[in-house]
Amino acid sequence: MAIPKHIAKYHNDKHELTLQIREDATVILNAIDLDKLLENPNQYLEMLGTAFVEKHQDKFITAFDMGRKHGAKLSDSNVAVSEETSKETE
Repeated sequence: MAIPKHIAKYHNDKHELTLQIREDATVILNAIDLDKLLENPNQYLEMLGTAFVEKHQDKFITAFDMGRKHGAKLSDSNVAVSEETSKETE
C-alpha cells in the first residue's frame, strides 16, 4: 500500500525543519562561553534560549502550521474511510 502524497510530503518537510533546527542547536551548544556560563548561569542560558527561539520562530510557526494541515488532512481521510466502511457494511 502506497503512502498518500500529503503524508509523505508532511514527513519530508518535517524532517527538513528538524534537521535545520538541530544543526543550529549544535552550533549554539558548541559556541557556549564557559566563563560567562559559570559567571551567571541563569542569565546566560536565558540569553542563549531567547536567541535560539528568536532565530527559529518562523520555523516553529511553519512546523505548527504544517502539523495543523497534516492533522486536518488525516481527519478528513479518516472520515472518508469511515464513510466508505459504513457503506460497505450496510
